[in-house]
Amino acid sequence: MIRLLEDKYLQDDIHFSVKSNFDYILNTRNTLTVNEFLSLQASQLNSSNFGLPNVNKLSLANEEDKESLCSCIKLALNSFEPRFKNINVSFQNYDKNKRVAKICVSGFIDVNNATINLFLHVSVWKFNCE
Repeated sequence: MIRLLEDKYLQDDIHFSVKSNFDYILNTRNTLTVNEFLSLQASQLNSSNFGLPNVNKLSLANEEDKESLCSCIKLALNSFEPRFKNINVSFQNYDKNKRVAKICVSGFIDVNNATINLFLHVSVWKFNCE
């Protein structure tokens, strides 16, 4: 019983750590354009281009821009958060009145399924993870 509790706390700590790292990765901007960033292989990403490119020029009314944003998120998370595997990123919705977009990131932490909801506050282009 104690071992199960310890495993649960350890798993909770890992989930918290991954979400904290997501927050750091997605709210750090590098100097690349979206196209330059997406043209890189994961092996070409390093500390000099850590984070996301400048995505604040993307329009959330444009389907291609939404796909580019999701692709940037996936590439950054694949490159800089190795504990999160088999990542799938999907744009859920955009509330124009609140200026908040919801993006769903799903994958595996260890052997457990995990889904992390990202909320992009468009007025400042800042992500919050839940």
